[in-house]
Amino acid sequence: GDMPNAIYLIRDANVELSKGNFELANKYIKEADFYWPGNPSLVELKERINKTVTKSQIIIADIDRLLSERKFATAQIKVNELQSINKSHKNISIYEKQINEHILAADNFCKKAKSETNNDRKLDLFLSALEECADFNDAIIGSSSLPIEPPTGLKITKNKKMIGLQWIAPSSKRALKYRILRKENCKPSGFSDGEILAEIPNLVYEDFGV
Repeated sequence: GDMPNAIYLIRDANVELSKGNFELANKYIKEADFYWPGNPSLVELKERINKTVTKSQIIIADIDRLLSERKFATAQIKVNELQSINKSHKNISIYEKQINEHILAADNFCKKAKSETNNDRKLDLFLSALEECADFNDAIIGSSSLPIEPPTGLKITKNKKMIGLQWIAPSSKRALKYRILRKENCKPSGFSDGEILAEIPNLVYEDFGV
């Protein structure tokens, strides 16, 4: 006689699940299971819940990784994705608070940088924005638009086995990588003209393939 109760509970669970109210949907499913164990619609709904749980776990793992990498802009997209399928997840408000704080701080640094006329101070502000949020687009574009001096003091050593290159880094505060190119009979005319041997952060390279 109580079996019809399950039908209404299953209906309500479907509605709440479509809204992303995961915990409430799960509550209705447990109640329906009490009244009508094995109901085909209930079995199907449980499978949807399990898929939602699995998807939520994958998204949460992505969010935690992005937060550890300080990529808060991308993490915000993932939080929105989590919210669309599981609005009631307990971590959403915690994630949003942390993300919003860092994005706001990065945005403030970028606003100051855009009004700064001194390139060194401008760069410092953009880099401070990237420390707050490593994937903040305005900071990435702003810092990459500022010129970098070339490395200097190139020294070449050679023997029968290799040619060694050593140089002095420019006075930039940015983390740089140096692309080593090799071209026969003349020097490269640009950053992609020749065979790319390496892209390295250090100031020494030894070429054993000459």
